[in-house]
Amino acid sequence: MRVTAIGIMAALVLGLAALSAMGFVAEQRDRLMKTKSCEGCDLSGLASSHAILNGARLAGANLHGAKLQFAALSSADLSGANLSEADLSHAFSRPGNFHKANLSRAALTGARLQGCDFSEADLTGADLSDSSLVGSDFRGANLNGAVLRGAVLDNKSGMAGSDPAVARFDGASLDGTTWVDGTVCLSGSVGTCRR
Repeated sequence: MRVTAIGIMAALVLGLAALSAMGFVAEQRDRLMKTKSCEGCDLSGLASSHAILNGARLAGANLHGAKLQFAALSSADLSGANLSEADLSHAFSRPGNFHKANLSRAALTGARLQGCDFSEADLTGADLSDSSLVGSDFRGANLNGAVLRGAVLDNKSGMAGSDPAVARFDGASLDGTTWVDGTVCLSGSVGTCRR
């Protein structure tokens, strides 16, 4: 009987802690939507598709697992933010700051992320299929295992050559990607663009 009572008490305490945390996230979400500023906030799991966050200041924010499909993020500052496993499919940003952001395993399919700073960002395993990345800077970014199938890049993307200071594409799927020199990568392009 005592073990059951302790178990019930533990479940109640954990439940109340979870509700409190959810209220905290909701409070920070409301702050973001009202002021477009929530640097360092915990917005993990935020569900706000079609959000208009142009110019938002979210540097260092935790947006792990956030659902921001079709979000407008032009001129937003997401530098150092945790966007791991976030869904930013069909999002639009021109320009945007993702410098040193964690976008590992993020869904960015069909996104229009033009003129964005992805320098030193972690895009390990991210899906950038069919995205427009024209004018974006990927110098020093990690795209290990990322999927860029059908993505469009240009010669301003900081990806030209084999200099180790530029983006790493080890294991990245580049099939159908329009490469920096205008070449469309052939099927089987993994890590490098087969011509």
